[in-house]
Amino acid sequence: MTQEPPIFIGDALTGSGYRLAGARVLSPSLAQLPAVFQEACRESRLVLITAELAKHLPRGAQAQTQRTLNCSVLVVDSMASEAAAPDLGAAVQRQLGMVS
Repeated sequence: MTQEPPIFIGDALTGSGYRLAGARVLSPSLAQLPAVFQEACRESRLVLITAELAKHLPRGAQAQTQRTLNCSVLVVDSMASEAAAPDLGAAVQRQLGMVS
């Protein structure tokens, strides 16, 4: 039984790293995105999509796809993203009252 590779949907720069890890990389235009997303979910059990593109999917498309198809969707950061990832350790410490 062969395992289908994960599919990454996002920018080419971030995709180059996922390609090295064995993922198939797709960089659709915004007009193509809904169809490409649906097709990727039909072809692979794991689809990774950048947050920048995920926000352009039709409302509820991700949840409906996960319910309808046997596909897990993971929203990931992009190398081209200007927003820094949150410091989760600091957030947990604040929540626990460990930081004043």
